Amino acid sequence: MNTLLSKLKSLAEPSSLRAEELIFAQKALTKFGIAAMPKDFVDLLHHINTLSLEGRHLFGIKPEPLNFMDIVNVNVFQKLASSVDNIILGDNEFDFLVYNQPHQKYLIVDKSDNKVLEEYSDLPSAIYNILKI
Repeated sequence: MNTLLSKLKSLAEPSSLRAEELIFAQKALTKFGIAAMPKDFVDLLHHINTLSLEGRHLFGIKPEPLNFMDIVNVNVFQKLASSVDNIILGDNEFDFLVYNQPHQKYLIVDKSDNKVLEEYSDLPSAIYNILKI
């Protein structure tokens, strides 16, 4: 994870995430019937709160109305089947990076047909895949 963090920090601005923003986002996700953010992703948000690289994104907590990088907005508008078990954490042109809570797996899901293309047990591998870094 440290290698990934170093790489991401070189590509993004430092996070200014406040605890109350994180709490608000987690409550909003629950309210909309979307799975909570996994702990390792929340830990990442304390270092990198959103990242955009030429059409590849890691979402974060940016609570402005209709912000396409805000994890709550993305999940409400892109609502996946069984979203109570899943949360979208990032995307690229073709795929979503999804965390499946019951199986504790990171999934690469095709946007066009929602088929799972890859499964990972760790966040860094999934991020490398979705961001192509």
